[in-house]
Amino acid sequence: MSYTDIAETARKVGFEVVKEKDMAKSPAQLWWNRLKMGRIAYWHNHILVTVLAAVRIAPKGTVDVHEMLFKTADFLTRDGVTRVLGGLLGF
Repeated sequence: MSYTDIAETARKVGFEVVKEKDMAKSPAQLWWNRLKMGRIAYWHNHILVTVLAAVRIAPKGTVDVHEMLFKTADFLTRDGVTRVLGGLLGF
């Protein structure tokens, strides 16, 4: 699938594409830099998500999903720097 196919595919399955941007075009950051979240930003988001879940604005499991996404981004960022996975996969 190419970049140009992504928005069209999203439309076909019912999404309204409000804005799209090819983040790989120059001057692009290295892909893992876009995943970096500082500890202060993480804790700010974690507190917000926890409060929203506690008052039942956010659905049950939101805190767990937030933690899982943070850990995934952290591991992908580390891999981007060390290039272990990228080296194995050839990118």
